[in-house]
Amino acid sequence: MKKLMKLLPFLLFPILLMTSCTFEINKDVQDPCKYIDKLKSELDTSKISSLELLEVKFNRNFLIDDYKNEMLNNSIDYLCIDNIENLDDTFNETPTYKLFITFDSNEKFVIEVFKNGLVSVFPWDGKGNKEYFSSANIPEGYNLYNYCEFINPKTYK
Repeated sequence: MKKLMKLLPFLLFPILLMTSCTFEINKDVQDPCKYIDKLKSELDTSKISSLELLEVKFNRNFLIDDYKNEMLNNSIDYLCIDNIENLDDTFNETPTYKLFITFDSNEKFVIEVFKNGLVSVFPWDGKGNKEYFSSANIPEGYNLYNYCEFINPKTYK
């Protein structure tokens, strides 16, 4: 009996260690709108500190001062789970515009806008997969391609 009492802590200790360990499955795969939801919450809670527009074809980068915050918020609000696109790995189209959004909370997001109506959203650090959305059902006034054309200093004067 004394031997069992001496062995009991050695037997219980590994069991306690094993039960306290948990294995967490990557939740990024389960949430198809993780980045767009995070972007929307940042728009609601933080102020945009900078907005840059990159015209990819000509590699022109513009720091946008007057970016029409309400118009950007409404355009991003229309991107939702109803408009999500599942694209395979062979998709390699070059975007027309890239928006780089930096918030006061130091969160950074990249929005790629394609001419055919696709929009991709991902964090600045590039971790995780891009989320693709279709802008086919979005009103023309809130289409991100039209927004980029509107704030582009070369097209809007």
